[in-house]
Amino acid sequence: MRQQREHTDVVSLAGWLFADLLLALVVVTLASGAGRSPGSGSEGAGDEPERVTTTETTTTTVQPEGVEPTPFTFEVAGDYGVLTGPDGPAKDAERERVIGEIRSNFEAAGVTTRRVGFVLTFGVHASPGEGTALARLYNDLLRAAQPQMFEGATMRDFWSSAGPTGVARFEVYFMR
Repeated sequence: MRQQREHTDVVSLAGWLFADLLLALVVVTLASGAGRSPGSGSEGAGDEPERVTTTETTTTTVQPEGVEPTPFTFEVAGDYGVLTGPDGPAKDAERERVIGEIRSNFEAAGVTTRRVGFVLTFGVHASPGEGTALARLYNDLLRAAQPQMFEGATMRDFWSSAGPTGVARFEVYFMR
């Protein structure tokens, strides 16, 4: 019991010693004038006032490259049976028609020279697997329609059950 009390006394004394040393350090710091702003105190005899030179600079804030928060959205409707059917002239013609419609959406909005950061594409179908596959097909058509816009862009395929089968809804996020 006596040994535990002595140990507690030593720890208490060490704590008070630390507090006293910290207080002494604060007093010395305040007495030395540290933390005083220039010109706020009195200058001693022979002290020259400090000269302050200011330089005027102009800065231009450059917005960091990133993705714009508001997407460019549009829809394209294709013939689902033809687009997902066997290769042939009908499929080629439908692909070209959809590519043309995609191009006209970008041209009408005046964004053909913009660079795309990422795209969310929603393929409409009753089945989630088919809707996602349709979105993937439309993303391939986006790249074919405007390859320079989508260089390095991330594209994500999603399913939607709202709407007629074969429609794709695009959310295109441009780079700043």
